[in-house]
Amino acid sequence: YNAFYMYTLSSAIVLQKQENTEQETLHLLLLYDDSTCTYYFPKCYVNHGDVMQDMLVQEVQESTGATILVHNYVSFIASSMVHENAKIRKKTHYFAAEYTGGELCVKEGFLGRVCFYTVPEALALLQFQGVHTLGFEDEYALLKQYSETI
Repeated sequence: YNAFYMYTLSSAIVLQKQENTEQETLHLLLLYDDSTCTYYFPKCYVNHGDVMQDMLVQEVQESTGATILVHNYVSFIASSMVHENAKIRKKTHYFAAEYTGGELCVKEGFLGRVCFYTVPEALALLQFQGVHTLGFEDEYALLKQYSETI
């Protein structure tokens, strides 16, 4: 390999509780990117010395309009690939977070949408995507395991 790159990302599993007369329903915040036809959790790159949770709060606000409160660390997914004769390693850390307000909107220049989905809807979207898009099956597995604990 001519080069080696290492990326660290921080991602939020943002929950919103909606109460109706019957029961409380949990919803998850997902972004959809029109250019890649993929759903994903809000995430950001983390530089050495940055506090992951602080960067995540800032990025979620900037990219979705949502304000969040980060609660706890959930897990991480590590992956690697080769691109143009360079080895790339990526480690994404996932945090549970609570939606505390803000009007949902996408940042300028982003072609896509942001909205809340019920946990079963989010699982179905990520499962379909994991089957059809390389690299996304791990996010589905992580969410499936995490959703059983909430």
